[in-house]
Amino acid sequence: MRYLFSAVVCLIWALWLGGLCAVGLTAYAIARAFHGGGDAMATANSSMFHRFEQYELILAAASLLATFGWVLARRSTMKTALFTFLALSGALAYFETTTITPRIDKLRTEHKTATPSFQQAHHWATEVYGAQTLILALGGLLLPLAFRADQEKPV
Repeated sequence: MRYLFSAVVCLIWALWLGGLCAVGLTAYAIARAFHGGGDAMATANSSMFHRFEQYELILAAASLLATFGWVLARRSTMKTALFTFLALSGALAYFETTTITPRIDKLRTEHKTATPSFQQAHHWATEVYGAQTLILALGGLLLPLAFRADQEKPV
């Protein structure tokens, strides 16, 4: 069972981290296409971010459930650390979805994308997405150590 959980965790982690990278690259490409700003760029990015946030929250929940199952199948410090990294990234995803994105959407619908308030909210969104990406990448570095812990004989 632990091999199934480890494979599922690895797959979910890859989909989540890959999704974050793809969203970042796509948002950058859209910004370049619209010459760095304005209501049109914000509208183009809005739908993408909403869909990704739904996808991301599902992946976050699934990653925590699968990692928890993996820990229960055979405890190890590395798996617990991995769970912590995934939980931190999931908490940031939740914060982004419930706090930052609604603020950006409100400003966008009020056509205030050129205001300092919008720029500040956008800055926070960028920081949170960057932090999530870093946390997930660091968590990924724990995966080989967690796999190795499964191979060791129990004490």
